[in-house]
Amino acid sequence: MDHKEKRVEEVHTEVSSESSEKKLSKRQQRLERLRKKRKRTLEKAEQDQVENSTAEKAAVENIPADDDKNEQPSVFSTAEATDALVEKEEKSVEPTEPVEKREATESNESAETSEQEEPAKQEMSIVPESSKGLLMDTEKNLRPKKVRRKWSKKKKLIVGGISALVVILLLFAVMGLKKSSEAQEKVDYHIYKVTEMDPLIFKGSVNAEKTNDVYLDQTLGKIEKINVTDGQNIKSNDVILTYKNETIEEQLNQLERAQTKANLAVNNAQETLNAANSKKKTLETKLNQAKAKYNAVDGRRPDAEMQKQEYLAETKQYEQTIDAQNDMILQAQQGLEAAQAELTDANASVDEMNSKVKTEVRAGMDGTAYVNEKGKSDMTVPVVQVISPQTIVEAAVSEYDYSKLKKDQKVTVKPVSTQQEVNGTITEISQLPAQSTPTLSAAGKDQGSGSVNYQFKVKVDQPLQYGYNVQVILPIHEIRIPKKAVIEEDGETFVYVYKKGHVVKTIIKIDESEGIPVVTEGLTVGEKIVRDPDGELKNGAEVVVGE
Repeated sequence: MDHKEKRVEEVHTEVSSESSEKKLSKRQQRLERLRKKRKRTLEKAEQDQVENSTAEKAAVENIPADDDKNEQPSVFSTAEATDALVEKEEKSVEPTEPVEKREATESNESAETSEQEEPAKQEMSIVPESSKGLLMDTEKNLRPKKVRRKWSKKKKLIVGGISALVVILLLFAVMGLKKSSEAQEKVDYHIYKVTEMDPLIFKGSVNAEKTNDVYLDQTLGKIEKINVTDGQNIKSNDVILTYKNETIEEQLNQLERAQTKANLAVNNAQETLNAANSKKKTLETKLNQAKAKYNAVDGRRPDAEMQKQEYLAETKQYEQTIDAQNDMILQAQQGLEAAQAELTDANASVDEMNSKVKTEVRAGMDGTAYVNEKGKSDMTVPVVQVISPQTIVEAAVSEYDYSKLKKDQKVTVKPVSTQQEVNGTITEISQLPAQSTPTLSAAGKDQGSGSVNYQFKVKVDQPLQYGYNVQVILPIHEIRIPKKAVIEEDGETFVYVYKKGHVVKTIIKIDESEGIPVVTEGLTVGEKIVRDPDGELKNGAEVVVGE
Protein backbone atom coordinates (compact mmCIF):
# COMPACT_ATOMS: atom_id res chain seq x y z
CA MET A 1 0.00 0.00 0.00
CA ASP A 2 2.83 2.28 0.80
CA HIS A 3 4.52 1.30 -2.43
CA LYS A 4 1.46 2.22 -4.47
CA GLU A 5 1.08 5.54 -2.69
CA LYS A 6 4.73 6.25 -3.28
CA ARG A 7 4.35 5.42 -6.96
CA VAL A 8 1.32 7.65 -7.25
CA GLU A 9 3.21 10.45 -5.57
CA GLU A 10 6.16 9.99 -7.98
CA VAL A 11 3.86 10.03 -10.98
CA HIS A 12 2.20 13.12 -9.60
CA THR A 13 5.60 14.72 -9.07
CA GLU A 14 6.71 13.84 -12.62
CA VAL A 15 3.51 15.25 -14.07
CA SER A 16 3.87 18.39 -11.98
CA SER A 17 7.54 18.67 -12.95
CA GLU A 18 6.73 18.20 -16.64
CA SER A 19 3.96 20.80 -16.41
CA SER A 20 6.32 23.17 -14.58
CA GLU A 21 8.99 22.72 -17.27
CA LYS A 22 6.49 23.55 -19.98
CA LYS A 23 5.40 26.63 -18.12
CA LEU A 24 9.03 27.54 -17.49
CA SER A 25 9.79 27.17 -21.20
CA LYS A 26 6.88 29.43 -22.08
CA ARG A 27 8.09 32.03 -19.57
CA GLN A 28 11.57 31.92 -21.03
CA GLN A 29 10.15 32.49 -24.50
CA ARG A 30 8.15 35.48 -23.27
CA LEU A 31 11.26 36.74 -21.51
CA GLU A 32 13.24 36.50 -24.77
CA ARG A 33 10.54 38.41 -26.66
CA LEU A 34 10.51 41.14 -24.02
CA ARG A 35 14.31 41.43 -24.18
CA LYS A 36 14.19 41.79 -27.96
CA LYS A 37 11.52 44.45 -27.69
CA ARG A 38 13.57 46.30 -25.07
CA LYS A 39 16.64 46.13 -27.30
CA ARG A 40 14.75 47.52 -30.30
CA THR A 41 13.30 50.30 -28.18
CA LEU A 42 16.72 51.36 -26.88
CA GLU A 43 18.27 51.16 -30.35
CA LYS A 44 15.55 53.37 -31.76
CA ALA A 45 16.04 55.87 -28.93
CA GLU A 46 19.80 56.03 -29.58
CA GLN A 47 19.26 56.38 -33.34
CA ASP A 48 16.81 59.24 -32.84
CA GLN A 49 19.30 60.97 -30.58
CA VAL A 50 22.15 60.67 -33.09
CA GLU A 51 20.07 61.91 -36.02
CA ASN A 52 18.67 64.92 -34.25
CA SER A 53 20.53 66.74 -31.50
CA THR A 54 17.47 68.83 -30.79
CA ALA A 55 15.48 65.69 -30.07
CA GLU A 56 18.25 64.58 -27.71
CA LYS A 57 18.04 67.81 -25.77
CA ALA A 58 14.26 67.60 -25.59
CA ALA A 59 14.47 63.99 -24.38
CA VAL A 60 16.89 64.90 -21.64
CA GLU A 61 14.86 67.91 -20.55
CA ASN A 62 11.69 65.80 -20.39
CA ILE A 63 13.19 63.47 -17.74
CA PRO A 64 11.80 64.77 -14.42
CA ALA A 65 13.87 64.94 -11.24
CA ASP A 66 10.98 63.69 -9.11
CA ASP A 67 9.35 60.48 -10.38
CA ASP A 68 6.32 61.03 -8.16
CA LYS A 69 5.22 63.94 -10.35
CA ASN A 70 3.26 63.52 -13.56
CA GLU A 71 5.74 62.92 -16.40
CA GLN A 72 5.34 63.10 -20.18
CA PRO A 73 5.47 59.71 -21.95
CA SER A 74 8.62 58.97 -23.94
CA VAL A 75 10.70 56.15 -25.32
CA PHE A 76 12.55 55.95 -22.01
CA SER A 77 9.34 55.40 -20.00
CA THR A 78 8.51 52.49 -22.26
CA ALA A 79 12.03 51.11 -21.83
CA GLU A 80 11.63 51.44 -18.03
CA ALA A 81 8.45 49.41 -18.03
CA THR A 82 10.04 46.80 -20.26
CA ASP A 83 13.06 46.54 -17.91
CA ALA A 84 10.75 45.96 -14.97
CA LEU A 85 8.93 43.19 -16.78
CA VAL A 86 12.19 41.60 -17.89
CA GLU A 87 13.55 41.71 -14.31
CA LYS A 88 10.40 40.08 -12.99
CA GLU A 89 10.48 37.41 -15.69
CA GLU A 90 14.14 36.70 -14.95
CA LYS A 91 13.33 36.17 -11.30
CA SER A 92 10.38 33.98 -12.17
CA VAL A 93 12.50 31.64 -14.32
CA GLU A 94 15.51 31.41 -11.99
CA PRO A 95 15.66 27.79 -10.63
CA THR A 96 16.48 28.89 -7.08
CA GLU A 97 13.25 27.66 -5.54
CA PRO A 98 12.13 24.07 -5.29
CA VAL A 99 9.57 22.75 -7.70
CA GLU A 100 6.95 22.48 -5.03
CA LYS A 101 7.34 26.14 -4.06
CA ARG A 102 7.22 27.21 -7.65
CA GLU A 103 4.09 25.20 -8.12
CA ALA A 104 2.56 26.97 -5.14
CA THR A 105 3.27 30.39 -6.56
CA GLU A 106 2.91 29.40 -10.18
CA SER A 107 -0.71 30.44 -10.55
CA ASN A 108 -0.09 33.82 -8.85
CA GLU A 109 3.02 34.57 -10.98
CA SER A 110 1.29 33.47 -14.15
CA ALA A 111 -1.59 35.82 -13.51
CA GLU A 112 0.82 38.57 -12.51
CA THR A 113 2.91 38.07 -15.67
CA SER A 114 -0.18 38.05 -17.88
CA GLU A 115 -1.30 41.33 -16.38
CA GLN A 116 2.16 42.87 -16.90
CA GLU A 117 2.72 41.52 -20.40
CA GLU A 118 -0.30 43.22 -21.90
CA PRO A 119 0.64 46.77 -20.78
CA ALA A 120 4.21 46.14 -21.88
CA LYS A 121 3.01 45.24 -25.36
CA GLN A 122 0.93 48.37 -25.46
CA GLU A 123 3.82 50.52 -24.28
CA MET A 124 6.18 49.08 -26.92
CA SER A 125 4.23 50.94 -29.66
CA ILE A 126 5.74 54.38 -29.19
CA VAL A 127 2.72 56.60 -29.78
CA PRO A 128 2.75 60.00 -28.03
CA GLU A 129 -1.02 60.21 -27.57
CA SER A 130 -1.31 56.94 -25.62
CA SER A 131 2.04 56.61 -23.86
CA LYS A 132 0.89 58.32 -20.70
CA GLY A 133 -1.90 55.81 -20.13
CA LEU A 134 0.43 52.88 -20.77
CA LEU A 135 2.90 54.18 -18.23
CA MET A 136 0.18 54.42 -15.62
CA ASP A 137 -0.86 50.81 -16.32
CA THR A 138 2.73 49.68 -15.91
CA GLU A 139 3.17 51.52 -12.61
CA LYS A 140 0.22 49.59 -11.16
CA ASN A 141 2.01 46.28 -11.63
CA LEU A 142 5.58 47.35 -10.79
CA ARG A 143 7.22 48.35 -7.55
CA PRO A 144 7.68 52.13 -7.78
CA LYS A 145 10.87 52.42 -5.71
CA LYS A 146 12.73 49.70 -7.56
CA VAL A 147 11.59 51.09 -10.95
CA ARG A 148 12.80 54.57 -10.03
CA ARG A 149 16.20 53.27 -9.01
CA LYS A 150 16.55 51.27 -12.20
CA TRP A 151 15.36 54.21 -14.36
CA SER A 152 17.86 56.55 -12.77
CA LYS A 153 20.69 54.18 -13.68
CA LYS A 154 19.29 53.62 -17.15
CA LYS A 155 18.89 57.34 -17.68
CA LYS A 156 22.51 57.93 -16.81
CA LEU A 157 23.65 55.18 -19.17
CA ILE A 158 21.56 56.47 -22.09
CA VAL A 159 22.51 60.12 -21.62
CA GLY A 160 26.15 59.19 -21.19
CA GLY A 161 26.08 57.02 -24.32
CA ILE A 162 24.43 59.73 -26.38
CA SER A 163 26.91 62.35 -25.15
CA ALA A 164 29.79 60.08 -26.04
CA LEU A 165 28.32 59.53 -29.50
CA VAL A 166 27.96 63.29 -30.06
CA VAL A 167 31.59 63.80 -29.02
CA ILE A 168 32.69 61.07 -31.45
CA LEU A 169 30.74 62.70 -34.30
CA LEU A 170 32.31 66.06 -33.51
CA LEU A 171 35.75 64.47 -33.56
CA PHE A 172 35.02 62.93 -36.94
CA ALA A 173 33.87 66.32 -38.27
CA VAL A 174 37.01 68.06 -37.00
CA MET A 175 39.16 65.33 -38.54
CA GLY A 176 37.30 65.71 -41.85
CA LEU A 177 37.85 69.46 -41.87
CA LYS A 178 41.51 68.92 -41.06
CA LYS A 179 41.85 66.45 -43.92
CA SER A 180 40.04 68.85 -46.27
CA SER A 181 42.37 71.67 -45.20
CA GLU A 182 45.37 69.44 -45.74
CA ALA A 183 44.03 68.48 -49.20
CA GLN A 184 43.63 72.15 -50.09
CA GLU A 185 47.15 72.84 -48.98
CA LYS A 186 48.34 70.12 -51.34
CA VAL A 187 46.58 71.67 -54.43
CA ASP A 188 49.18 72.45 -57.10
CA TYR A 189 47.04 74.45 -59.56
CA HIS A 190 43.50 75.66 -60.04
CA ILE A 191 41.33 74.84 -63.03
CA TYR A 192 38.84 76.77 -65.14
CA LYS A 193 35.93 75.04 -66.89
CA VAL A 194 35.52 76.21 -70.48
CA THR A 195 32.04 77.61 -71.17
CA GLU A 196 30.35 79.81 -73.76
CA MET A 197 29.35 83.37 -73.01
CA ASP A 198 25.87 84.02 -71.69
CA PRO A 199 23.46 85.24 -74.39
CA LEU A 200 22.74 88.95 -74.79
CA ILE A 201 19.19 90.04 -73.97
CA PHE A 202 17.59 93.17 -75.43
CA LYS A 203 14.24 94.84 -74.75
CA GLY A 204 11.84 95.34 -77.62
CA SER A 205 8.21 95.58 -78.68
CA VAL A 206 6.01 94.04 -81.37
CA ASN A 207 4.87 96.40 -84.12
CA ALA A 208 3.35 96.06 -87.56
CA GLU A 209 5.94 95.43 -90.23
CA LYS A 210 4.43 98.25 -92.36
CA THR A 211 2.02 101.03 -91.49
CA ASN A 212 0.47 103.90 -93.43
CA ASP A 213 -1.02 106.66 -91.30
CA VAL A 214 -3.25 109.05 -93.30
CA TYR A 215 -3.76 112.46 -91.66
CA LEU A 216 -5.97 115.41 -92.61
CA ASP A 217 -4.42 117.55 -95.38
CA GLN A 218 -6.09 120.97 -95.44
CA THR A 219 -4.45 121.90 -98.73
CA LEU A 220 -6.68 119.30 -100.35
CA GLY A 221 -9.83 120.83 -98.84
CA LYS A 222 -12.31 119.08 -96.63
CA ILE A 223 -12.86 115.34 -96.29
CA GLU A 224 -15.98 114.66 -98.30
CA LYS A 225 -16.08 110.91 -97.66
CA ILE A 226 -14.26 108.12 -95.79
CA ASN A 227 -14.42 105.26 -98.23
CA VAL A 228 -13.52 102.40 -95.79
CA THR A 229 -14.90 101.09 -92.51
CA ASP A 230 -13.04 100.35 -89.28
CA GLY A 231 -11.34 96.95 -89.36
CA GLN A 232 -11.85 96.46 -93.09
CA ASN A 233 -9.29 94.45 -95.03
CA ILE A 234 -8.20 96.44 -98.06
CA LYS A 235 -5.86 96.33 -101.05
CA SER A 236 -3.16 98.83 -101.90
CA ASN A 237 -5.16 100.49 -104.76
CA ASP A 238 -8.39 100.94 -102.79
CA VAL A 239 -9.60 104.54 -102.23
CA ILE A 240 -9.79 105.28 -98.50
CA LEU A 241 -10.53 109.08 -98.48
CA THR A 242 -12.13 111.63 -100.83
CA TYR A 243 -11.41 115.41 -100.44
CA LYS A 244 -13.40 118.36 -101.85
CA ASN A 245 -11.94 121.89 -102.18
CA GLU A 246 -14.62 124.57 -102.42
CA THR A 247 -12.17 127.35 -103.30
CA ILE A 248 -10.77 125.37 -106.18
CA GLU A 249 -14.31 124.57 -107.22
CA GLU A 250 -15.04 128.32 -107.84
CA GLN A 251 -11.88 128.66 -109.90
CA LEU A 252 -12.94 125.62 -111.86
CA ASN A 253 -16.22 127.26 -112.76
CA GLN A 254 -14.36 130.24 -114.22
CA LEU A 255 -12.08 128.00 -116.20
CA GLU A 256 -15.00 126.05 -117.51
CA ARG A 257 -16.56 129.31 -118.84
CA ALA A 258 -13.27 130.20 -120.52
CA GLN A 259 -13.17 126.73 -121.94
CA THR A 260 -16.62 127.26 -123.48
CA LYS A 261 -15.51 130.54 -125.11
CA ALA A 262 -12.39 128.96 -126.48
CA ASN A 263 -14.44 126.16 -127.91
CA LEU A 264 -16.76 128.68 -129.60
CA ALA A 265 -13.80 130.59 -131.05
CA VAL A 266 -12.48 127.42 -132.53
CA ASN A 267 -15.81 126.72 -134.16
CA ASN A 268 -15.99 130.24 -135.65
CA ALA A 269 -12.45 130.06 -136.95
CA GLN A 270 -13.21 126.72 -138.49
CA GLU A 271 -16.28 128.13 -140.26
CA THR A 272 -14.31 131.12 -141.62
CA LEU A 273 -11.66 128.82 -142.93
CA ASN A 274 -14.25 126.58 -144.52
CA ALA A 275 -15.92 129.59 -146.26
CA ALA A 276 -12.59 130.86 -147.59
CA ASN A 277 -11.75 127.48 -149.01
CA SER A 278 -15.18 127.24 -150.63
CA LYS A 279 -14.82 130.68 -152.27
CA LYS A 280 -11.39 129.73 -153.54
CA LYS A 281 -12.80 126.69 -155.20
CA THR A 282 -15.44 128.84 -156.97
CA LEU A 283 -12.80 131.27 -158.25
CA GLU A 284 -10.63 128.39 -159.43
CA THR A 285 -13.61 127.05 -161.41
CA LYS A 286 -14.21 130.41 -163.11
CA LEU A 287 -10.52 130.72 -163.87
CA ASN A 288 -10.51 127.39 -165.56
CA GLN A 289 -13.57 128.42 -167.63
CA ALA A 290 -11.86 131.66 -168.76
CA LYS A 291 -8.80 129.71 -169.80
CA ALA A 292 -10.96 127.31 -171.75
CA LYS A 293 -12.67 130.15 -173.63
CA TYR A 294 -9.33 131.68 -174.47
CA ASN A 295 -8.15 128.47 -175.94
CA ALA A 296 -11.41 127.95 -177.85
CA VAL A 297 -11.22 131.22 -179.89
CA ASP A 298 -11.11 130.58 -183.69
CA GLY A 299 -8.19 132.43 -185.08
CA ARG A 300 -9.79 132.69 -188.56
CA ARG A 301 -12.41 135.01 -187.25
CA PRO A 302 -11.68 138.68 -187.78
CA ASP A 303 -12.45 139.43 -184.07
CA ALA A 304 -10.49 136.49 -182.79
CA GLU A 305 -7.71 138.65 -181.49
CA MET A 306 -10.16 140.83 -179.58
CA GLN A 307 -11.84 137.83 -177.95
CA LYS A 308 -8.49 136.39 -176.84
CA GLN A 309 -7.63 139.68 -175.19
CA GLU A 310 -10.92 139.69 -173.28
CA TYR A 311 -10.53 136.08 -172.09
CA LEU A 312 -6.92 136.73 -171.15
CA ALA A 313 -7.86 139.75 -169.05
CA GLU A 314 -10.62 137.69 -167.37
CA THR A 315 -8.11 134.92 -166.60
CA LYS A 316 -5.65 137.28 -164.93
CA GLN A 317 -8.44 138.80 -162.85
CA TYR A 318 -9.45 135.38 -161.53
CA GLU A 319 -5.86 134.57 -160.76
CA GLN A 320 -5.49 137.77 -158.74
CA THR A 321 -8.73 137.07 -156.89
CA ILE A 322 -7.58 133.53 -156.06
CA ASP A 323 -4.30 134.88 -154.68
CA ALA A 324 -6.23 137.24 -152.42
CA GLN A 325 -8.46 134.36 -151.35
CA ASN A 326 -5.40 132.32 -150.42
CA ASP A 327 -4.35 135.12 -148.05
CA MET A 328 -7.80 135.00 -146.46
CA ILE A 329 -7.59 131.24 -146.10
CA LEU A 330 -4.19 131.58 -144.42
CA GLN A 331 -5.56 134.09 -141.94
CA ALA A 332 -8.53 131.84 -141.20
CA GLN A 333 -6.19 128.95 -140.65
CA GLN A 334 -4.13 130.96 -138.22
CA GLY A 335 -7.24 132.07 -136.40
CA LEU A 336 -8.39 128.51 -136.07
CA GLU A 337 -5.04 127.37 -134.70
CA ALA A 338 -5.04 130.18 -132.14
CA ALA A 339 -8.56 129.29 -131.03
CA GLN A 340 -7.61 125.63 -130.76
CA ALA A 341 -4.59 126.52 -128.63
CA GLU A 342 -6.74 128.53 -126.27
CA LEU A 343 -9.20 125.68 -126.07
CA THR A 344 -6.39 123.24 -125.26
CA ASP A 345 -5.16 125.48 -122.43
CA ALA A 346 -8.68 125.84 -121.10
CA ASN A 347 -9.19 122.09 -121.15
CA ALA A 348 -5.91 121.51 -119.29
CA SER A 349 -6.81 124.10 -116.66
CA VAL A 350 -10.20 122.55 -116.17
CA ASP A 351 -8.69 119.09 -115.80
CA GLU A 352 -6.16 120.38 -113.33
CA MET A 353 -8.79 122.12 -111.28
CA ASN A 354 -10.98 119.06 -111.38
CA SER A 355 -8.15 117.04 -109.82
CA LYS A 356 -7.85 119.67 -107.11
CA VAL A 357 -11.50 120.03 -106.40
CA LYS A 358 -11.85 116.30 -105.69
CA THR A 359 -8.86 114.31 -104.49
CA GLU A 360 -8.86 110.56 -103.90
CA VAL A 361 -6.37 109.06 -101.41
CA ARG A 362 -5.49 105.39 -101.87
CA ALA A 363 -4.25 102.86 -99.29
CA GLY A 364 -0.86 102.29 -100.86
CA MET A 365 -0.48 98.81 -99.22
CA ASP A 366 -2.44 95.72 -98.34
CA GLY A 367 -3.61 95.47 -94.75
CA THR A 368 -6.34 96.34 -92.28
CA ALA A 369 -7.84 99.84 -92.11
CA TYR A 370 -8.62 101.45 -88.76
CA VAL A 371 -10.78 104.60 -88.87
CA ASN A 372 -10.80 107.44 -86.35
CA GLU A 373 -13.47 110.09 -87.00
CA LYS A 374 -11.63 112.51 -84.75
CA GLY A 375 -8.97 112.82 -87.42
CA LYS A 376 -11.38 114.69 -89.73
CA SER A 377 -10.81 117.80 -87.63
CA ASP A 378 -7.63 116.99 -85.63
CA MET A 379 -4.44 116.94 -87.69
CA THR A 380 -2.52 115.05 -84.94
CA VAL A 381 -4.74 111.98 -85.19
CA PRO A 382 -4.70 109.76 -88.27
CA VAL A 383 -8.06 109.56 -89.99
CA VAL A 384 -7.24 106.13 -91.39
CA GLN A 385 -4.40 103.87 -90.30
CA VAL A 386 -3.48 100.97 -92.56
CA ILE A 387 -1.57 98.16 -90.78
CA SER A 388 0.07 95.22 -92.50
CA PRO A 389 -0.81 91.73 -91.21
CA GLN A 390 2.89 90.88 -90.77
CA THR A 391 4.53 91.87 -87.48
CA ILE A 392 8.10 92.84 -86.70
CA VAL A 393 10.03 93.32 -83.46
CA GLU A 394 11.79 96.61 -82.88
CA ALA A 395 14.50 96.61 -80.21
CA ALA A 396 17.42 98.72 -79.04
CA VAL A 397 21.09 97.86 -78.52
CA SER A 398 23.63 99.96 -76.63
CA GLU A 399 26.89 101.12 -78.13
CA TYR A 400 28.75 98.51 -76.03
CA ASP A 401 27.03 95.56 -77.76
CA TYR A 402 26.43 97.20 -81.14
CA SER A 403 29.40 95.44 -82.76
CA LYS A 404 28.02 92.02 -81.81
CA LEU A 405 24.91 92.47 -83.97
CA LYS A 406 25.00 91.33 -87.60
CA LYS A 407 22.35 91.27 -90.27
CA ASP A 408 20.70 87.83 -90.80
CA GLN A 409 21.68 86.66 -87.29
CA LYS A 410 19.29 84.17 -85.71
CA VAL A 411 17.67 85.19 -82.42
CA THR A 412 14.90 84.05 -80.09
CA VAL A 413 11.99 86.37 -79.26
CA LYS A 414 10.18 85.78 -75.95
CA PRO A 415 7.14 87.87 -74.86
CA VAL A 416 7.49 88.86 -71.21
CA SER A 417 3.81 88.12 -70.50
CA THR A 418 3.77 84.56 -71.88
CA GLN A 419 5.96 81.46 -72.07
CA GLN A 420 5.94 81.55 -75.87
CA GLU A 421 9.26 81.53 -77.73
CA VAL A 422 9.52 82.45 -81.41
CA ASN A 423 12.52 82.25 -83.70
CA GLY A 424 13.51 85.35 -85.60
CA THR A 425 16.14 86.94 -87.84
CA ILE A 426 17.75 90.38 -87.60
CA THR A 427 16.77 92.18 -90.81
CA GLU A 428 17.85 95.76 -90.20
CA ILE A 429 20.35 97.56 -87.95
CA SER A 430 20.26 101.33 -87.84
CA GLN A 431 23.57 103.13 -88.32
CA LEU A 432 22.28 106.29 -86.67
CA PRO A 433 21.77 106.48 -82.90
CA ALA A 434 18.18 106.52 -81.74
CA GLN A 435 18.64 108.15 -78.36
CA SER A 436 21.27 108.94 -75.78
CA THR A 437 20.94 108.36 -72.06
CA PRO A 438 22.89 111.13 -70.28
CA THR A 439 25.00 110.41 -67.22
CA LEU A 440 24.05 112.39 -64.11
CA SER A 441 26.38 113.50 -61.36
CA ALA A 442 25.67 113.03 -57.67
CA ALA A 443 24.08 116.49 -57.67
CA GLY A 444 21.82 115.51 -60.55
CA LYS A 445 23.60 117.60 -63.19
CA ASP A 446 24.05 116.35 -66.73
CA GLN A 447 27.65 115.28 -67.32
CA GLY A 448 27.22 115.48 -71.08
CA SER A 449 27.93 111.82 -71.83
CA GLY A 450 25.91 108.64 -71.72
CA SER A 451 25.01 105.40 -73.40
CA VAL A 452 23.96 105.65 -77.03
CA ASN A 453 21.30 103.26 -78.31
CA TYR A 454 20.69 101.99 -81.82
CA GLN A 455 17.48 100.54 -83.21
CA PHE A 456 17.35 97.17 -84.94
CA LYS A 457 14.51 95.07 -86.33
CA VAL A 458 13.77 91.35 -86.09
CA LYS A 459 11.48 89.46 -88.43
CA VAL A 460 9.72 86.69 -86.53
CA ASP A 461 8.74 83.30 -87.94
CA GLN A 462 5.30 83.44 -86.31
CA PRO A 463 2.98 86.44 -85.87
CA LEU A 464 2.86 88.04 -82.42
CA GLN A 465 0.29 90.34 -80.87
CA TYR A 466 0.77 94.03 -81.68
CA GLY A 467 2.19 95.98 -78.73
CA TYR A 468 3.66 93.04 -76.78
CA ASN A 469 6.83 93.76 -74.81
CA VAL A 470 9.43 91.14 -75.64
CA GLN A 471 12.97 90.03 -74.94
CA VAL A 472 15.27 89.48 -77.89
CA ILE A 473 17.82 86.79 -76.95
CA LEU A 474 21.02 86.69 -79.01
CA PRO A 475 23.28 83.68 -78.33
CA ILE A 476 26.98 84.49 -78.24
CA HIS A 477 29.01 81.51 -79.41
CA GLU A 478 32.27 82.70 -77.92
CA ILE A 479 34.68 80.91 -75.60
CA ARG A 480 36.47 83.34 -73.31
CA ILE A 481 39.24 82.19 -70.97
CA PRO A 482 41.37 83.93 -68.31
CA LYS A 483 44.36 85.79 -69.71
CA LYS A 484 46.69 84.15 -67.15
CA ALA A 485 45.80 80.71 -68.52
CA VAL A 486 47.26 81.55 -71.95
CA ILE A 487 50.97 80.88 -72.54
CA GLU A 488 52.92 82.27 -75.51
CA GLU A 489 56.20 80.54 -76.07
CA ASP A 490 58.42 79.96 -79.14
CA GLY A 491 55.78 81.45 -81.42
CA GLU A 492 53.06 79.15 -80.06
CA THR A 493 49.95 80.04 -78.09
CA PHE A 494 48.74 77.24 -75.86
CA VAL A 495 47.02 76.24 -72.63
CA TYR A 496 47.24 73.19 -70.38
CA VAL A 497 44.12 71.03 -70.48
CA TYR A 498 43.49 68.94 -67.35
CA LYS A 499 42.53 65.30 -68.02
CA LYS A 500 42.39 62.50 -65.42
CA GLY A 501 45.07 63.87 -63.12
CA HIS A 502 47.45 65.00 -65.88
CA VAL A 503 47.84 68.13 -68.00
CA VAL A 504 48.03 68.17 -71.79
CA LYS A 505 49.61 71.01 -73.73
CA THR A 506 47.00 72.21 -76.26
CA ILE A 507 47.70 74.70 -79.08
CA ILE A 508 44.94 77.32 -79.48
CA LYS A 509 44.11 80.37 -81.55
CA ILE A 510 42.73 83.45 -79.85
CA ASP A 511 41.34 86.86 -80.75
CA GLU A 512 42.18 89.68 -78.34
CA SER A 513 40.64 92.54 -80.29
CA GLU A 514 38.36 93.35 -77.33
CA GLY A 515 41.11 92.95 -74.71
CA ILE A 516 39.86 89.52 -73.54
CA PRO A 517 41.16 86.25 -75.03
CA VAL A 518 38.43 84.73 -77.21
CA VAL A 519 39.29 81.22 -78.34
CA THR A 520 38.62 80.70 -82.04
CA GLU A 521 40.21 77.27 -82.34
CA GLY A 522 41.61 74.52 -80.11
CA LEU A 523 39.17 74.27 -77.18
CA THR A 524 35.65 72.92 -76.76
CA VAL A 525 32.98 73.68 -74.19
CA GLY A 526 33.29 71.53 -71.06
CA GLU A 527 37.06 71.08 -71.09
CA LYS A 528 39.08 72.08 -68.03
CA ILE A 529 42.23 74.17 -68.31
CA VAL A 530 44.83 75.20 -65.74
CA ARG A 531 43.98 78.72 -64.64
CA ASP A 532 47.37 79.58 -63.11
CA PRO A 533 50.19 77.71 -64.91
CA ASP A 534 53.82 78.48 -64.11
CA GLY A 535 57.22 77.75 -65.61
CA GLU A 536 57.50 74.42 -63.81
CA LEU A 537 54.39 72.92 -65.41
CA LYS A 538 55.20 70.57 -68.30
CA ASN A 539 53.16 68.56 -70.79
CA GLY A 540 51.90 65.29 -69.27
CA ALA A 541 52.71 66.29 -65.69
CA GLU A 542 50.64 64.74 -62.90
CA VAL A 543 49.07 67.46 -60.79
CA VAL A 544 46.58 67.99 -58.00
CA VAL A 545 44.04 70.69 -58.90
CA GLY A 546 41.32 72.64 -57.18
CA GLU A 547 38.44 74.73 -58.39
